[in-house]
Amino acid sequence: MLIAPCRAQSIGRFVLTPSRTVELGARLAEECLTDEALASPIRFLSDSLCLGRASGTAGAVESSLWIARQYEHMGLMPMGDSFFKSFTAGGKVC
Repeated sequence: MLIAPCRAQSIGRFVLTPSRTVELGARLAEECLTDEALASPIRFLSDSLCLGRASGTAGAVESSLWIARQYEHMGLMPMGDSFFKSFTAGGKVC
């Protein structure tokens, strides 16, 4: 399941001023942030397939892979070689 791309993503070339940026942001939000667009990822991430998403569990891995696919689908690029970064919490590498 991927988040459907918003049809308003392509905005062409023009100079953004502060007022134009706000106007454009409002238009994109109106067209893209529908109830379904917001509910769909929440339904998936709260589904039993994700098994609660606790750190180190299969559910957390599935959720993080899904989020990374969403980032790629949106055209985002990771900083470095991956969207995944490890960190230490409570003496454990997460």
